[in-house]
Amino acid sequence: MATIPVESTAAAGTKITASWANSNVVDAVNFLLAAGGNPRPFASVYRSAALSPANATFTLISFDAEVEDNDYMHDNSTNPSRVTLWNDGIWQVTYGIAFASSATGRRIGQVRSNAGGLSGGGTFQQQFNVATSPSGTFAHQGIFAARFIAGDYLELFVEQQSGGALAIQTGAGFNFLSAMWLSS
Repeated sequence: MATIPVESTAAAGTKITASWANSNVVDAVNFLLAAGGNPRPFASVYRSAALSPANATFTLISFDAEVEDNDYMHDNSTNPSRVTLWNDGIWQVTYGIAFASSATGRRIGQVRSNAGGLSGGGTFQQQFNVATSPSGTFAHQGIFAARFIAGDYLELFVEQQSGGALAIQTGAGFNFLSAMWLSS
């Protein structure tokens, strides 16, 4: 996990030593230059396997693939629905969902933190609630920023009201959840 350096403030008369400079300048610069060009803790996960949520029931999306994860924020086998935020601060969260064609009903999605896999659990963060178009296609992407504490995790829940089970589109461009640390 990337540890975000905590800088101290020099008071008047503070002697700038090599140790102080390494801890308060060099560590911060190295953090910003780390992780192969993407210095901020970041993960983007998606579902590659078929899933057909039942009608009028919130379904937890379990992610089985990663576009990138430079901070061990996701595990495909242990709690694969979660993206865990290992640092305090403001995080940018992006999510998306796409359903197979059906002109009936609504499509609803929620991003929740610390929900434990329960659609009513944890803390509500973001929601969309949209009627389908006359063509029946539906895709939604959203983005928001929020403050989280180290150890919080995010999960994506979806509901569809087509009258029967309805498949989600699979792949990184259709159903995903990503988080990137912005600042402390």
